[in-house]
Amino acid sequence: MVEVSCIDTSAFTAEDYQTILSRLSPLRREKAERYRTGAAAYLSAGAGYLLDCALRRAGFEERDAKYSFGEHGKPMIGGFHFNLSHSGTVAVLATADGEVGVDVEKVVPVGEGLVARVCTKRERALLAGIPDGELPREFFRLWTAKESVGKFLGTGLGGDPKGIEVNLTSPASATCRGKELRAALFEYAIEGYALTACADEPFDARLNVLKFAR
Repeated sequence: MVEVSCIDTSAFTAEDYQTILSRLSPLRREKAERYRTGAAAYLSAGAGYLLDCALRRAGFEERDAKYSFGEHGKPMIGGFHFNLSHSGTVAVLATADGEVGVDVEKVVPVGEGLVARVCTKRERALLAGIPDGELPREFFRLWTAKESVGKFLGTGLGGDPKGIEVNLTSPASATCRGKELRAALFEYAIEGYALTACADEPFDARLNVLKFAR
């Protein structure tokens, strides 16, 4: 079963941030401390917090996790399958029994150039019929779906976002370089954001909304 959790880091304080870092592995701490702005560091720490909470439910802590990495850099922890993403002030985590990918993006205005760079001909045709006011939302629905597929595959978009094409009409589906994938897409609702997960197993339709607890 795929489970997706999120946390809004906008209310984090410097003390919250330091407390979270103290609970994380050197890998996750260094990742957060690499950012130069507080907001970005808080996002990275929030992602680590979500992962630590999930691992604690599985019986151990993130600080004790032994990481390995796929060919394209996707992190793994033994048989624990997970994927992280963050944007704006929101961090998200997806966990599953098998491979999983997740992506969240804050919905912001988009230009025609970006649509042309990342969307296939069929995807652009679908967006062409969308009223201007709804275009950003619909674009980021497509974008998060494509990203989640790339992360599910463990390759990312590989510099070729048009290599993955998604169809968000029910049931949602995706192809990679023309080959249909045996995987499903599922969207979750967060005000002002697009959020999509990709996996080859059933989804829990609930979005688990966490708050930082000391």
